[in-house]
Amino acid sequence: SDGMTRLPEVKHDTAQGSFLLNPLRKSRELADLVGMESIDDPKLAISAIWTLYDEQRQALDALPELSRVAHTMDFPLIPVLARMEHRGIRLDVEVLSGMNEQLTRDIAHIEQRMYDMAGYEFNIASPSQLADVLFTKLQLSTFGIKRGKTGYSTGQKELDKLRGQHPIIELIEQFRELTKLQNTYVTTLPQQVDDQGRIHTTFNQDVAATGRLSSTDPNLQNIPIRTDLGRKIREAFVPEEGNVFVSADYSQFELRLAAVLAGDEKMINDFNAGTDIHAKTAAEVYHVPLDQVTKEQRRRAKVVNFGVLYGMSQHGLAAAANTSFAEAQKFIDEYFRVRPSIRAYIDATIKKAHDDGFVAVAVG
Repeated sequence: SDGMTRLPEVKHDTAQGSFLLNPLRKSRELADLVGMESIDDPKLAISAIWTLYDEQRQALDALPELSRVAHTMDFPLIPVLARMEHRGIRLDVEVLSGMNEQLTRDIAHIEQRMYDMAGYEFNIASPSQLADVLFTKLQLSTFGIKRGKTGYSTGQKELDKLRGQHPIIELIEQFRELTKLQNTYVTTLPQQVDDQGRIHTTFNQDVAATGRLSSTDPNLQNIPIRTDLGRKIREAFVPEEGNVFVSADYSQFELRLAAVLAGDEKMINDFNAGTDIHAKTAAEVYHVPLDQVTKEQRRRAKVVNFGVLYGMSQHGLAAAANTSFAEAQKFIDEYFRVRPSIRAYIDATIKKAHDDGFVAVAVG
């Protein structure tokens, strides 16, 4: 219907082939892949693609499992993404227009309150002017505050140290959050719609080293969700008349993979039985019955369940779970005591990477 529904099958894609064979490579420009400065001549470009195709086909033939990923997943996905990009997604510009008016009023109100506190008008977005207000005019403590060439820092980490010293700190944070929402999404997204009111992103298969899709121009994968205002921005994305949006999410996908890869029968059985895996982990680590696990205990277990798979240290856990280093280390030690197969799997993976220079996982 839109002229893009029938696309030729992709037999091989050299950018995607390069990504599969070396996902950490910085550039996937054709010239870089064949070691040339630039390629302006179309004949030269075609020749370079064929050269790359031959090299990559041989490399994939030597790695049958990777070849299967390329030919059954990655290459067939290319025309699907092309159709998605071409069709775009509808944006209700009126929703954002209403939000913009409200944000402009709210920001002006916050600015006025800050001017009143300082006793004069200043540019809140200017770090040096803001530092003058905080440390000269209001005389807040500079103890432990980073100092650069242009004066004291007013970054988020430094504001955290000043929290509670003066009500202006909270207003600065509100001002920054609202202006970021306004500039990044509310005023920018409506400028990117076509004459059908649709927005067209680009989906990248070869950017995130983990193999996830990423989205650019605009990035539609970072539309905020944690705050009420952020969620309001999401309401501007609407389905076409007669269609609906479907929201689907894997349930604890990495943990299920870890359970299978590590052969942790207990975890596999818990998943199959529909057990709340975070609550179960908390019960085992804290040595309390499952029905007596507190919300806070479950939250910490959730942080650890995902964190340890990515090599989270006691420092990382202490920060994420708001606990002491000693307590975090104790939690991690106890976690590995009740999940010995996960510990063994992580150790074996690290050893293989050290000894062989790569790791491989048999899938499916």
